[in-house]
Amino acid sequence: MNILMKMLMASLADHSGICFTPADGSGGNTGNNGNDNGGGEGNGEGGSGAAGGEGGSGAAGGEGGSGAGGGNNQKTGQGDAGGDKAGEGGSGAAGGEGGEGGEGGEGGKKTGESDNKPWYEAREWSDPALQEQLIKAGYHKGTPEEALEKALKGEMNATARLGRDPDKIMDKPAEDQALTDYFKANADVFKVPDNVDGYEITLPEDLPDGLEIDENFLGAFKGFALENSYPQDVVQGAVNFYAEAMKAQLIEAEATIANQEAALNEKLQGEWGSDWKSNKEMAVRTFQTLAAKMKLDPDQTKLIAGKLNDDMGDAGLLKFFNGIGKLLGEDGVIAPRDSNAPALDLANAQQRKAKIMEPHTGEIAMAKGDTKKIKALQEELRGLNAIIMQHS
Repeated sequence: MNILMKMLMASLADHSGICFTPADGSGGNTGNNGNDNGGGEGNGEGGSGAAGGEGGSGAAGGEGGSGAGGGNNQKTGQGDAGGDKAGEGGSGAAGGEGGEGGEGGEGGKKTGESDNKPWYEAREWSDPALQEQLIKAGYHKGTPEEALEKALKGEMNATARLGRDPDKIMDKPAEDQALTDYFKANADVFKVPDNVDGYEITLPEDLPDGLEIDENFLGAFKGFALENSYPQDVVQGAVNFYAEAMKAQLIEAEATIANQEAALNEKLQGEWGSDWKSNKEMAVRTFQTLAAKMKLDPDQTKLIAGKLNDDMGDAGLLKFFNGIGKLLGEDGVIAPRDSNAPALDLANAQQRKAKIMEPHTGEIAMAKGDTKKIKALQEELRGLNAIIMQHS
């Protein structure tokens, strides 16, 4: 029986980590024909007393912390008084019995034994937040090996969902970190150049005629962007936004001017009444005459004259040039009426004159007695001759 108990205790120690220390005296000596004492002094830790030997009937041993039971007289059934030395935690052995041996007392708890905490509470964590996350994620259930397996699976799933290694994901800005400092700290990611020349800015291709973006403004903006570590995409986006805003303003302004001019033309037509056409022609001819004398650019003059003649000009200008024309009189306004031939260029004037004077096919020849048409052509010729003489 003693060998079996030792094997059980050894097995328990191997599994629980508890160390058992044998008693100074056995829990109970086997009685020999009832003459031996029940047991010596017990001071072992946690062991159970062995059963008494055969012989007389003896009393059971005391509980842990008490001395072992006294010996029995030969087959009297009464044990002598036990010793007074207390054992540590263990139970005293049962006294020897006259016949069958008595049962020993229960073993006491080993001094200093742990409370058998879960593995995740027993270990020391470098950061308490790790333990909290472990429990929150449910990894604490089961063994450490199972927790490790779950954690690895979680990382694999996260990588699969994100499409990249979670460690390579950029951290968000700190709570008190300025956005410009964040851009600067991650300049390689956000493509912040080392100097202003590193910004590659492309203006939109659909900018309307007349809208120009100042290069000096763009240069100053690049310097501002570099100072604040703005990424390339942010700078290009800001330029696109500015260009579109300027484009919208220009279109709106042109529409406003066109509406105002239309309203003025309508008002001027009401003032001039039946003289609207002749007064308008006088204004155009006056402008052409002044432009010729001032030697303005022929292309620009032709463009302006065409707009005035096609009711696309400023009503105020029409009224202004018409007034000057009346002051100059018919003889003073020598520019041709044809808005397509302002005759500011010598070659154009010569070409126009040849077309009018061409025998048989010229405009005068084709007039065929139309005195009004012939008179207008003769007036245009006087203007052409004046300009040819001026440029010759």
